[in-house]
Amino acid sequence: MQKAYDKVECQFKAIKRFPNITDSSEEKREEIMLENDMLQAVETIRTKSKYTEQYFLKYDGVFRDAKDQNSLILQMESGHVSLQDILKAGKTYPLPELLHVHRKLTEGFSLLQENGIANRDVKPGNVILVENPKVEGSFYFKISDFGIACKVEKGISTVPAASIAGRTKEYAAPEVLLIKDETYDPFLADVFSLGVMVLKMMDKKWTRKEINSKKFMLKENLVGYEPLIELLDGMLQEDPRNRWDFRKILEFY
Repeated sequence: MQKAYDKVECQFKAIKRFPNITDSSEEKREEIMLENDMLQAVETIRTKSKYTEQYFLKYDGVFRDAKDQNSLILQMESGHVSLQDILKAGKTYPLPELLHVHRKLTEGFSLLQENGIANRDVKPGNVILVENPKVEGSFYFKISDFGIACKVEKGISTVPAASIAGRTKEYAAPEVLLIKDETYDPFLADVFSLGVMVLKMMDKKWTRKEINSKKFMLKENLVGYEPLIELLDGMLQEDPRNRWDFRKILEFY
């Protein structure tokens, strides 16, 4: 993802560039169009009401590069930094702030699920800090990057595991890493990834090995975050059948 200045709207935009489209394989061109279709679907959700605009980046569409007609550009709203950048800078989130960010993200993922969209790459690098234009000094954490997202038809709860590629192993649910020829629930997998992200917001040093061993459940490791023990246990269940879904997480609040 790159940042570019839009001379028409007089503001910076985030762009995802795909060079040499003419020389690309049919499969690659199809992937780009699928990502565009997914972003258009998310944009439809975003514009449904004045409240949903706080969860997702505004998507402008797909364009030919003015300087290189052989390249395509996906253009969207640009934020300040990603949550990953913030964590790398050394920030840890105190309980009240963490609960606020987590609840807003959960509301966003819940909205996606209601519309049959699973992100499938939930991680700090795909959460973008965006200034609230209506309130000075106020910011939203918006969900971004739907490059490997999928659409789940109504009445269907699982998708083939083989259909996902490019996942981030550090945040991926156990069932995504282990199964190859079976199906899985992508929404419950997104819940697990969000749970890992919550731990990283408390302390970025948490390793996957420690998470898998449930070391975070020891009270001495959650000093100051004790109210989160039940929540984290529900989100980070290894067996997805025992894992909380987004609706239950919102009931926690």
